[in-house]
Amino acid sequence: MQRDMWSGWGIRTLSSDNPSFNPYNYQTGAVWPHDSAIIAMGMRRFGFTAEGGSVGTRRQRRRKPHSMPVCSAIRQAFPCNILAPMSRPGQQGHRSCLQAMLGLEQDAPRGELYLDPALPDWLPDVTLIDLRLGRRRFDIRFWREGKDTVFEVLKGKRDTVERKAITPFRS
Repeated sequence: MQRDMWSGWGIRTLSSDNPSFNPYNYQTGAVWPHDSAIIAMGMRRFGFTAEGGSVGTRRQRRRKPHSMPVCSAIRQAFPCNILAPMSRPGQQGHRSCLQAMLGLEQDAPRGELYLDPALPDWLPDVTLIDLRLGRRRFDIRFWREGKDTVFEVLKGKRDTVERKAITPFRS
């Protein structure tokens, strides 16, 4: 989350302090949405819930929800999305950021779905429709109550969904 790696849209592929840095180049400074989402999940695993949510929050709050803000120029200078050349709008970044916010972990062999939701302030309510775990399907609504995020299984086998803290990484 340091200034040289955090663009305000996501995590850069190269530090802005590096002499080779180019915020418009896919390999030497752009933000890869999917990788930023993976980093957000890692932050949650290491106990940095606020930081992980910050990556997801800022990625999701865009003017063009169908596009991916991969140019890593400083966000304050460019308040709307700038797509880097060769960017791919269809990447998995949206789903992975939502997965980080909801603390969603699927245990397919046991048929269990674990949740540790932490919705950001700007997203008070969200509903997942047709979430699949093997042959099971779920509709789940999440909403904020003060600082807490609660959820309700609207459709699907309720006893297979439980709140469980994200398993912290142990070295």
